[in-house]
Amino acid sequence: MQYKFIFGWRKYVLISFSVLMLSGCSVWGNFTTYFNLYYNANDLFEKAEKDIQNKKQSLFSNKMKYIPGNARQLLVKVIEKGSKILQFHKHSSYVDDALLMLGKAFYYQENYQKSLIKFHELLSTQPNTNLTLETNLWIGKVQIQLREFDKGLSTLDAVRAEAVKKGDKKIFRDAFITEIKYHIIQKDYSGAINLANEFLKVSNDDRINAEVEYEVGKLYQAEGDIPNAIISFRKVQDYYPSYDIKVNSLVQLGSELRDAGRSDTALVIFNNMKDEAKYSDYYYEIDLQRGLTELKLKHYADAIRLLKMVDTTYASKPSSGIARFELAKIYEYHFKNFDSAAYYYSRTVSSTAQY
Repeated sequence: MQYKFIFGWRKYVLISFSVLMLSGCSVWGNFTTYFNLYYNANDLFEKAEKDIQNKKQSLFSNKMKYIPGNARQLLVKVIEKGSKILQFHKHSSYVDDALLMLGKAFYYQENYQKSLIKFHELLSTQPNTNLTLETNLWIGKVQIQLREFDKGLSTLDAVRAEAVKKGDKKIFRDAFITEIKYHIIQKDYSGAINLANEFLKVSNDDRINAEVEYEVGKLYQAEGDIPNAIISFRKVQDYYPSYDIKVNSLVQLGSELRDAGRSDTALVIFNNMKDEAKYSDYYYEIDLQRGLTELKLKHYADAIRLLKMVDTTYASKPSSGIARFELAKIYEYHFKNFDSAAYYYSRTVSSTAQY
């Protein structure tokens, strides 16, 4: 059995090699390009992109993601290898892939002009490529970053329409989200909300829908529309949110309910979260919200107990600074205990936690 396997493997290699040799220099050139340059460049690019994407960021954030040092070095190598493909193997069938990869690498480096040049080069020199739709998506992204908003929106609208025809859900989603980001750049929160709601009507991805709904809630917060913010944060639970989105949406829901004068309902939400061990990574925030809600209900003894617990138990977290500040205000304004107030104010000032 083992000898048969070894013989079969050797036979396959010999036949494959013979076919490559008989097929001519073009096939052999493509073969060596792939394994000596493109494969390595693509492998490096995938590692760099994975490092970049692993950095958590708001779905609608317009800030470029922080590029870790290792990813930066990998992108430099990608550009070096990709440039060699274009220089020495310009007739290879991997030129379009190399141009797209180079354009993305320059984009991540925030070198948008070079990025745009590579994307346009791909479209002008590779008319038969199957990467046209994805390339146009990235052109739209670059145009938005360059503040060429009219061009960018026109490009993204065309990409969305074509993605619908081709059934490409990922490109359709990315084009939608990039357009939403544009409205946020312009502080047109109503426009961003309308576009996000339009997306939710046609998307069947419950994981991404949960994140979009959560971001819609934050946009309503930015507009000061508490009732609709509450509706959105509550609707997040109707989808399939990630752990972080679920926790954050519940915290925001409880916070908005408290601000809307529904502190009893808010307290139920926070107490229920505290009772579930799966939320233990966020107890520092949950306990703070419990204390703030008890304070809103004027349950001063319970509020002080919870805020002191946050101060001592989660001393390295931002919630501790907030707890100290709230304790100082309670002692100053409710109990007129100025010594205790001064103590907590001083600890708030000296706190390394941000709040």
